[in-house]
Amino acid sequence: MIEKIKTADFTNMSEEESQNMLTEMLTLGDDELKNCVNTIVDTIKYEDTEKESIDDLSVAYKTIFSNDKIKKIMEGLLEEYDKEV
Repeated sequence: MIEKIKTADFTNMSEEESQNMLTEMLTLGDDELKNCVNTIVDTIKYEDTEKESIDDLSVAYKTIFSNDKIKKIMEGLLEEYDKEV
């Protein structure tokens, strides 16, 4: 799944494609899902980090990062990052 994420075009992905990817990701175990989410975060371009709202992001990012389970994983990753800094 990580390789699929690394080669995905999140900027141009359709809503259906992003929903399919999310569905596939949600079948993974917690550690693998966490690695996938971290990999997706790494794909975000610098200019996208300046967007003021999630509504300004691509459909794929909105679809994936709006999921409650993904949000929990993101919170955990943020806590880990804060401890490292």
